[in-house]
Amino acid sequence: MASPLAVLAERGQRFIAESDPVALLDMACRTIREETGAALAIAAIFDESSARPASILTSGCDPESTEHLRTAEVPDAFREAVRGGRVIREAAGGHARIGLPASHPPVTGIMIAPLASSSHVHGVLAVASVGAAPFSDGDEQLVRMLAGFAGVAYQNAVLINRLAAQAAALEANQTIKEFVLEATGVGLYQRDLTTNRSTSSRSLTTLLELGDDPTLEELRQRLPPDDREALLAATNRALADRADYHLDVKVTLSSGAVRDIYARGRVTSDAQGKPERLMGAFIDVTERRLLEAQLRQAQKMEIIGRMSSGVAHDFNNLLTVIAGYARFLEPELTNEVMQKDLEEILKAVDRATSLTRQLLAFSRKRARELTVFDVNALITDLSSMTRRLLGEHVTLITTLDPTAPPIHGDRGQVEQALLNLAINARDAMPRGGELRISTSAIADAAGAWSSIAVADTGTGMSPDVQAQIFEPFFTTKPEGKGTGLGLATVLAIVNECGGRISVDSVPGQGATFTIALPATSAHVTERAIDRTITVGGTERVLLVEDDEAVRELSQSILERAGYVVSTAASVAEAIAVLDHEPIDAMVSDVVIVGGTGWDIYHQAARTRPELRVLFVSGYALDALDTQSLGTHAAFLPKPFTAASLLQRLRSLLDRS
Repeated sequence: MASPLAVLAERGQRFIAESDPVALLDMACRTIREETGAALAIAAIFDESSARPASILTSGCDPESTEHLRTAEVPDAFREAVRGGRVIREAAGGHARIGLPASHPPVTGIMIAPLASSSHVHGVLAVASVGAAPFSDGDEQLVRMLAGFAGVAYQNAVLINRLAAQAAALEANQTIKEFVLEATGVGLYQRDLTTNRSTSSRSLTTLLELGDDPTLEELRQRLPPDDREALLAATNRALADRADYHLDVKVTLSSGAVRDIYARGRVTSDAQGKPERLMGAFIDVTERRLLEAQLRQAQKMEIIGRMSSGVAHDFNNLLTVIAGYARFLEPELTNEVMQKDLEEILKAVDRATSLTRQLLAFSRKRARELTVFDVNALITDLSSMTRRLLGEHVTLITTLDPTAPPIHGDRGQVEQALLNLAINARDAMPRGGELRISTSAIADAAGAWSSIAVADTGTGMSPDVQAQIFEPFFTTKPEGKGTGLGLATVLAIVNECGGRISVDSVPGQGATFTIALPATSAHVTERAIDRTITVGGTERVLLVEDDEAVRELSQSILERAGYVVSTAASVAEAIAVLDHEPIDAMVSDVVIVGGTGWDIYHQAARTRPELRVLFVSGYALDALDTQSLGTHAAFLPKPFTAASLLQRLRSLLDRS
């Protein structure tokens, strides 16, 4: 079976080949619905000034819903996706979010992606699930890339159709023909082999920034030496063999810009078979090559992300066991030397935990805890830790703008991103210097943002290094001094928050990283200080965990605290226990043999709605948003301590 990215590449080529805008949108709806398994798909064309969509295409919608979409106002979620320039994905968006009538069956998940080209946002491409599991990260990646292909193809289709209509109305006027060639990035060249006279389209001179009627040699001079020789060899073969030629070349314009050009040529012969005319077409494929490069990069990142998250998840289980049993030993050790040895073990566990968090943040699979928080308060809270990390030779200066708006995201992830930047800055200033962290409020066409700038006076970076710094495992540090995950993690965290990051650096003059995070109008969530005393209980607890070592450790923690514990290593075993034993609470890993903890929870809730469930995981599924767990469920990330497990379980059981 072809991989999702191979399917994406094939469908993208079909998009580009389609010249009818309506047929293209219909194809996009059917494709995105087929590839994501969505119940329905919607393509809506509109602009900021229009109250209602200019065009609506659907797949999987009943006639009543389609008519409602055509006559109703553009949904707010559609405008949010256009303004934010990103995919909106929600586990349960509701009918109104995507403009469906109230009579439509319940929607259990939505994704909305901007339908955009390089110069214009045309509308959105949206999908919805009905009665199915929420969409995955893979679905989101498919939607994003399909919408990107469809947006570029839609612009081309609209342009070609518009120009074709004009050309037909003006009886194929030569000016219109030239305009079509220029608009589609095609230049034509022709040389009469009997007279050696050359002619070319105006679009060719515009495309390659040449003078009027350039010679083939003038055209070749725009190419680098290797491409120049390749084009000469191709034309000679075409003349000798009477065969078409085609090749990819790079053209350096007089402005210094470099464009990717697809060159295709043909030799025609007269009635006697003698070569008569050499024709060539030069097509600007720079944007297409960029999309192909993005596709290859997405494939590479997908592979690395899967590998990273898998390794980190398994390592988190090991860290949970190591830390758990080490904590058991802590009160038993009276020897001072052994106590220090144990302390070093626990410090190593903390460092390893930080590394797994970086891996999971990079792969976007770390469990998220979303809150609304003040960036100034976050930086103030981090100041003492940051100063310790920087050491005495680096001075920390903070300049906080009181108007910087709050943001909605994972506070812990943003803290990690800032600490990673601070550590990089420290390493760039081995002889000391200044690190300045400042905040500000900014606004642009995409909305309001809270900006954080991290500037150092270190060694700076060359343009070549700047081009690679966010790639995973790229590092300029000596072997053994860096993992190459620091800035890749920062980028993943910023993307997770829907933000953006830029870097400004000159060798010898330091570097400034600027993070812009989308602002929210919601009130800051007060951070409650956990003063719970670690106490146990006498309730009956079902422990569901397929890792034997983690299961045995968790069982020991719970039983030492007084709980009566039953265990299960799969979905089937857990359901069997729930069917025959009076269980008060369940502690379950999210991903287990036979399904997920959610499967057990939902099945048990039909007959035991009072059952309390504590989900535990080294990373979270998309559906596991801690804001939507409700009063009967909670979440605890791995690796956890005995105290955190007992506190979270006790708090869950004591909820009214």
